[in-house]
Amino acid sequence: MNRGVALSDAGDRIAAKQDFDQAILIWQNLRDELEPLNTWTEAWQSNLDATIALRKQVAKGARRSRFFASLERLRKRLLRPIRFFANG
Repeated sequence: MNRGVALSDAGDRIAAKQDFDQAILIWQNLRDELEPLNTWTEAWQSNLDATIALRKQVAKGARRSRFFASLERLRKRLLRPIRFFANG
């Protein structure tokens, strides 16, 4: 989970999302094994919940980043000089 946070903070949201996905899978597999034995704890459930929340936050940030990048590309296109003549 900490690696996903570090990757996200470094701006690599795709790798962060993948890291969170892997951590969630590990936590869920652990829960599936331990719950029937009544050894799954509330603290571990809290860790799983936090990992899921962080992944959602990274995904939301990635969508927001793509949105603002699209706006910036549009702004640059709109501010590009208009050429009226073929040579200039």
